Amino acid sequence: GLQRQHLLLIFILLGAAVLRLYRLDQAGLWYDELYTVWASGLPVTDIVPEAAASGHPPLYYLLMHAWLIPGSGDTWVLLFSALAGLVTVWLTFLAGKEMFSPQAGLWGAAFAAVSPLLVWYSREATMYSFLVALSLLSFYLLARCARRGGWKNWCGYVAATIAALMTSFLSPVLLAAQVPLYWLLRDGQRSRPRHWFISQAALAAIALGIVLLARTWTTEGWATWTWPSLPQVLNGIVRAPYVLTGGWIIEASAGFPHPEMPDIPVWFLWLGAGLFLIVCAAAITAVAGWRQYLPQRNTIAVAVCTFILFVAPAIILSAISRAASARFYAWATPALFLLVAAALGAMPSKARRAAGLLTVVVLFAFTVWEVGFLPRMAGDWRGIFSAIEEDAREGDMLVCFPLHHCVVAADHYLPAPDGAGAMLVSGGIPVSGSPAVYFLPFGESWTGYRSGYFGEGGKSSPLSGAEMDERLRVEVAGARRVWLVTEDESYGGYPSTGEILRFLGEEWTLSGHW
Repeated sequence: GLQRQHLLLIFILLGAAVLRLYRLDQAGLWYDELYTVWASGLPVTDIVPEAAASGHPPLYYLLMHAWLIPGSGDTWVLLFSALAGLVTVWLTFLAGKEMFSPQAGLWGAAFAAVSPLLVWYSREATMYSFLVALSLLSFYLLARCARRGGWKNWCGYVAATIAALMTSFLSPVLLAAQVPLYWLLRDGQRSRPRHWFISQAALAAIALGIVLLARTWTTEGWATWTWPSLPQVLNGIVRAPYVLTGGWIIEASAGFPHPEMPDIPVWFLWLGAGLFLIVCAAAITAVAGWRQYLPQRNTIAVAVCTFILFVAPAIILSAISRAASARFYAWATPALFLLVAAALGAMPSKARRAAGLLTVVVLFAFTVWEVGFLPRMAGDWRGIFSAIEEDAREGDMLVCFPLHHCVVAADHYLPAPDGAGAMLVSGGIPVSGSPAVYFLPFGESWTGYRSGYFGEGGKSSPLSGAEMDERLRVEVAGARRVWLVTEDESYGGYPSTGEILRFLGEEWTLSGHW
């Protein structure tokens, strides 16, 4: 009954809240999160060009500008993403109920509540939890438009999709994924095609503007655009479902090495995917029969939509030589879970409950492992600046490599106008795989990606060898003590770390290390 559905949904949302809020700030913030806080704290007129230069449209940063309270701690910073994650769980239920059945909606919401990937981004102060919620809202409202029509549904759909387009430069992919969804779900009597064409014309015009704005981000990539090879695309396709379900445990093992995780060979992923499909096909045939599942238009619509959502970003990012991390296709996770929920709906009740609960338990185990045991991204900035603040003295200098990491971290963790907060921050940006380091002009500090100091066509050139030694000598001249914060050479791939330590070791005395 309806009352039981509501009770189950409340229980699922409470479980989702516990996973997203329990010890939310236990690890502090890493660079991407600290940069979000720093950029969101800029004047509104500076947020738009800075966001575009960093590779994103401005909506998320503008919302965070309004959300953040000066001096607020990590918990408040992270709460925005956690709330967006809870909204995603609720929307998964509504979307499943609209496209399949209330039962499928509840199972989909249960899977989303304990999803390792969704929980991970719900506990991270970046835009991706918000983007998943927006894209799911867009799909849910489009499903209502296709089945029910109505100007309220169409206006809501257009507004949600515009918000998604203003959150990620990859959001035009949503428009492509929504084409099969609309036409396969469409009720010919209630939904008129002209409403679809009008909305798509308006959204396509906005998407075109977003793509033109994206040239700020992909200037170099557009100049070197190359179609990815077929093996690249196929490997991305086979890896995506693993990452969408297993989260960062799989992400860190299959394509994005992590020092705590073993490497998983691609052939093993292909073998696992093949066996999984064979087992699922046999199970569905045995307990339900193909006719109860595959021929349904709503199932095909969601399947095609899900495929586009994780394949298209992988192709686009490979074409501009960027890694297709799970953050760029996490929006496909709720749709994938709804497909699983639809498959469960074709099974007898006992088999459905057993398979559904087993899926929840497995996802929950992955989530507990990732949240409780898998280390966060590189850099314990809260611990670093806590140690600096406790022992800061007059005449100290903070020298950082990469410099921009320290600038945004110091802005958040050392905001005091005197004491450690007034410590001079200097340093440079190492070149990955090279002993060279970019340095800013003397007397200038890093002011964001929009400043255009580094990279091809930037305002500074990389230094190495004797030139770097001389620049370091001038940088630390006059300081009584130097706090050196640098990326680990083996993890970050910065050979310059050893050169920096060598120079300081020759002219300075090491008084402490952590």
